[in-house]
Amino acid sequence: LTLFAFFYSEIYQLSPNTRAMSSFEAARTAAAAAAATGSGMVALGFTSSGIAAGSVAATTQSAIGNVAASSLFATLQSLGASGLFGLLGMAGAAFLFLSELFA
Repeated sequence: LTLFAFFYSEIYQLSPNTRAMSSFEAARTAAAAAAATGSGMVALGFTSSGIAAGSVAATTQSAIGNVAASSLFATLQSLGASGLFGLLGMAGAAFLFLSELFA
């Protein structure tokens, strides 16, 4: 959750009230959102090796029972198993790190 809080603060810093963003700031905001989404979904338990034991996703799956193939849970599970959430988290964090170096 600390990582999620960091990315949220990046988004908040880059979106001040009514000032228009440059394309660089917009890219950093998108990267922060991607990193926060990816990291958050992995933290909830949607990992590339399936649902993490003892996670929020595992508890939810237990409560649902048989998961319908077209449900939101099934879609999130599929995206997690594909490695997309981990990739989003790493790519967004890498972009933010590199943008600090070249800013």
